[in-house]
Amino acid sequence: MIGSIAFPGARSVTYKPGETAQNPSENALMRKGEGLLRKGETVKDFFVAADNTELDKNPEEGVVYLSKTPASGLIEMNSDYVRGTYRDGKVEAYGWSDRGSARSVLIADESSVFMDRDSHINNSYLDNVESVTKNEDGTLTYGFAYRTYQ
Repeated sequence: MIGSIAFPGARSVTYKPGETAQNPSENALMRKGEGLLRKGETVKDFFVAADNTELDKNPEEGVVYLSKTPASGLIEMNSDYVRGTYRDGKVEAYGWSDRGSARSVLIADESSVFMDRDSHINNSYLDNVESVTKNEDGTLTYGFAYRTYQ
């Protein structure tokens, strides 16, 4: 597991994939968790597809290093570029835009996805963090929190 949310005011839910909840707020968290899993897979697939292409700065088979690579919307809706690494099923990717210095980070492995999301490129009014973890019993645990600065 990469990480879990431990911020003041964090919200989390544990559920079976595809399950719906009676509580609309809980149901929204469940859908966000499934969306984050899909995003993690999409980003990993992007890096795997780049292995040993002109984009990959590492000649080793199965190891990918991307520097400033055009990838509009891959990490965030408003991100233009991605950079990062992929090795042994784990990706660490950074997305940013030409319109500012803001960036978001996505870290994903076989059992979890974690994002630290900057409000300037993810259409949110505050920076936030979120994670989803595949549990051994087949359930998912999704957590979300707005980042606070003290």
